[in-house]
Amino acid sequence: MAKVKRHELLLLSINKKKRFTLKELAEEFKVSTRTIQRDLLSLMDMGLPIVSEFGPHGGYKLENERILPPIGFTESEALAFLFALQPYKKSLSFPFRREAVSGHDKFINYLPDDAVKRFEEIQKRLLIHLPSYPDPVPFLPLFLDASLEQCLVTAHYELGGNTKLGRLQPIGIYCDCGSWYSPCYSHTENEFQVIDLKDVKQAAIQIEHQALMDFSEVTITNWPDLLPPSKKLQLHIKLEGEGIQKALRHPSLSSHVIQETDDSGLISMYILTNDIHRFAELIWSLGSDALVVQPAEIAEIIRKKTELMSRNYERIQTF
Repeated sequence: MAKVKRHELLLLSINKKKRFTLKELAEEFKVSTRTIQRDLLSLMDMGLPIVSEFGPHGGYKLENERILPPIGFTESEALAFLFALQPYKKSLSFPFRREAVSGHDKFINYLPDDAVKRFEEIQKRLLIHLPSYPDPVPFLPLFLDASLEQCLVTAHYELGGNTKLGRLQPIGIYCDCGSWYSPCYSHTENEFQVIDLKDVKQAAIQIEHQALMDFSEVTITNWPDLLPPSKKLQLHIKLEGEGIQKALRHPSLSSHVIQETDDSGLISMYILTNDIHRFAELIWSLGSDALVVQPAEIAEIIRKKTELMSRNYERIQTF
């Protein structure tokens, strides 16, 4: 078997095993242990995190993340990935910023010089405005990890002007209007809450086993379906003209837009009763082509904002 091919198959085998001995790999690939040892050194030079373990049950293990086998990107695909990574490299709060920077650097290191120059030219000629990402949020990775592992977080946080200490089971995280949020089930208050992660003062994952809600089929988009009637409101908005286009471009609303014609549609979704003011601000940004049918509370907030703005402009005219 050719050396390059053996390295690829060896990489796949190590990724599956995580722990292994030279003898096991030598028997699998029908080569000597010395050959396998040289192969492992080559893979380690490529960045594979292999460490040796001592003792009667010693051998080798793969630490941290596994490394994928070689993937044949075309030059154009590599340039597309480089450009797509740009906003995430700059975002201090993006959960995978470090990996985005590392991936970017790997592409740059392996691209030919003329392809790197082409990428630099693309940056001069192509501009895409993407949403600005918020400042670093210290406990964002912790809430993401807790949602992936489905475990509890003990947190000290602010919500609705009140300071709380509770046991939270995060469903996931999302970024909206310059802030990171995490919908959670509070096992302390037996209710769902949407936590603005910048308002989390202290947090730690609970190690001990606790009874949890079953969120295996729950996602970051369908979780409001779990809300009891007393904790949610039906949001119904009529859209026309530019309003429907703005809603389709908004990350929190686009999946709930029902487009009836090219210039008309509606939004129908459930929101938390304590999330009214945030959604009022969001709908206000859609302009006059968005009409709130329900709930009445949001319609009233927008009406008052409209009157205030009108009075402000009337004062300007009198100057």
